[in-house]
Amino acid sequence: MKQQLLSIVFLGALCTATPALSQSTPVEKTLAEGGPFVSTGNTVQNFSAPIAVDVKDIAPLTFTFTNGPGNASKFAWVRVFLSNENSSSSAGKGGAPNGVMIMTEKNLQNGRFAMDMAGRLRGGRNIVYVTGAGLKGSTVSWKLSTVLSSLKLTSVKPTVTQPGGSLSLTGIGFGATAADNAVYFDRTKAKVTSASGTSMQVEVPPDMKPGNYQMQIVVGNNRSNPVGIAIKGQPEVTGSDWKAGPALQVVTIYGKGFSTVAADNVVMFGGIKATVSSATAESIVTTVPYIPDLGGASCYLTPTATDITVTVGGVPAKGKAPFMSTLKGWQ
Repeated sequence: MKQQLLSIVFLGALCTATPALSQSTPVEKTLAEGGPFVSTGNTVQNFSAPIAVDVKDIAPLTFTFTNGPGNASKFAWVRVFLSNENSSSSAGKGGAPNGVMIMTEKNLQNGRFAMDMAGRLRGGRNIVYVTGAGLKGSTVSWKLSTVLSSLKLTSVKPTVTQPGGSLSLTGIGFGATAADNAVYFDRTKAKVTSASGTSMQVEVPPDMKPGNYQMQIVVGNNRSNPVGIAIKGQPEVTGSDWKAGPALQVVTIYGKGFSTVAADNVVMFGGIKATVSSATAESIVTTVPYIPDLGGASCYLTPTATDITVTVGGVPAKGKAPFMSTLKGWQ
């Protein structure tokens, strides 16, 4: 019994972004090939092919097996197994492989069999075992491939937003103008405000309900890969701990739907932007700003009313917190 070993290593470069292609011509890319494996006689032949591939960013992923490629003779029977190298044993009694049988000669149609490998390849290295018998010169081969789409969504910022929020998208194969692109949150269409071949600005529909959605871009007859995005409820200001105070007074604003990233929250005292030092989903810590027309003073001698407002990720929060610019603060 003769055993042959084929080692295939998938490099990280396989997962990198690819140049823009014709939107009407998706291209198949072979990631790995096994064989051709040729029978040396009318006995059982065994072949194994360790594969190490990060399938995180590769889809679709198709395994295609061919019995008798070209004009070669066919194996009389064949079995193909998929096993993980991290399993306790990769071979059973007599050298027969452990693992999941993914096909036999009964699955072949005109000498070929194709299957979706999404979810079948585990972390670490996976091993494809081929065992079968055929006359001398009988040949089998396989390949692992994907389809390079002309349309790919590579980045969405931010990935957590609110109804009415603004998103920045990057990728390849986008339409050159906003009208050339359609963006969907599941089945709900969003507004595209600007676009180029590699970037796009999108507004989240203002009536979107909170939840997790799959965002996709459609250009002509092409649909991009989906990217998950979370939509929270519209932020809301319910009050603050200090109702009055001078410049540099530290104030905590209360509400809901705030970003936990301080820089994503914009706090205004009237028309003046304040500095945000920290934030949670339900509170923002800020400092009363100097108002330009005070001439350097920290407050008006006569208390002056203003409102504290908040914008989160470009989305204005509901509600406001009244505030007085005074020499002495009160709660």
